[in-house]
Amino acid sequence: MNRSFNTRKFLGVLAMGTLASAAIGALLSTKRESSKITEFTNDVKNITRNLEKKARRQARNLQKEEWVENEKEKIMNHAK
Repeated sequence: MNRSFNTRKFLGVLAMGTLASAAIGALLSTKRESSKITEFTNDVKNITRNLEKKARRQARNLQKEEWVENEKEKIMNHAK
C-alpha cells in the first residue's frame, strides 16, 4: 500500500470546495437580502396604510367638528 500525497489533487479539491462554499454562501446571502427587502417593503406598505387610515379618521373628525360648528351657528342665529 503505497500512499503518496498528491499536492495538486489536494489543492484542486481545496479550491473546488472553496468555490462551492462561496457559491452557496452567495446564494444564501442573496436569499436573505431579498427576504429583508421584502420585509422592508411590507413594513413600508403597512406604515402607509396606517397613515392613510389616520388621515381619513382625522378628516372625518374635522368634518364632524365643522358640522357641529355650523349647526351651533345656525342655532345661535335662529335664537336671536
